[in-house]
Amino acid sequence: MLRRGDIVELAQPRIGFARADPMRLALVIQADPANDALGTTVIVPLGDAFDARKLYPFDVVVPAAEVGASRDHVAQVHLLQRVFQSRLGARRGAASATTMQHVAAALALLLSVR
Repeated sequence: MLRRGDIVELAQPRIGFARADPMRLALVIQADPANDALGTTVIVPLGDAFDARKLYPFDVVVPAAEVGASRDHVAQVHLLQRVFQSRLGARRGAASATTMQHVAAALALLLSVR
């Protein structure tokens, strides 16, 4: 069952004849009741190639241990998107409560809501 804070594999859609990066990781940010009721969810893509000195104020570093990877990733909150749940693959990890608080703060900054 899909839960807010899950870090999952996200299948990339085909563009033309090829996919440059067929699979990437994503952080589920949609509330659990909506995940249960809808066939879509809201995610934030995760990137693993970043320079900590050049992060946007609405990017959040996600520790490697939470991602289930060998290095830290960055949640690219400014790239949030709604996707069909059928595009989501295996669960790779889970964001901590602290990371999700940082994501919520980044969303509030991005959308200018408090």
